[in-house]
Amino acid sequence: GTRIQQTFIMTWPVGEYVGKIDKITEKEGIYGPQLQIAFKLVQMDPNASPVLGWCSQTFSNKSKLYAWTKAAFGGGDIPKAYTFDSDDLIGKKVLLTLVIRDREDGTPFNRIDSLRSIPETGEIPDPPSLNAKQQDVLL
Repeated sequence: GTRIQQTFIMTWPVGEYVGKIDKITEKEGIYGPQLQIAFKLVQMDPNASPVLGWCSQTFSNKSKLYAWTKAAFGGGDIPKAYTFDSDDLIGKKVLLTLVIRDREDGTPFNRIDSLRSIPETGEIPDPPSLNAKQQDVLL
């Protein structure tokens, strides 16, 4: 018969994580065209599902996409002549602050509360510790 392996979507503890931009996909959202950005948490299980973030396809100095691009480029000013290209962000690392929210059905999910550049010192926070239940899921 048809066999489908069970997968688990992790809900990571609230805290700061290093996220590597893995994939950027164009999606249609309720507020118009969106970009879905998949972040792999580099300090965590490489097989874990990425954390997803969404932003509108607006690239202005007031937009979330601009702020996230600036963070991915290390926090410096973006040249006025720069045209956004999603390929420029693949593989870049940022610091993500994750929080936990509940869906309408009550299931928890991670939301990116903020995203910033990795400090020039290269110092990154230790990842939040997983509780025993979350570690069991990873094993």
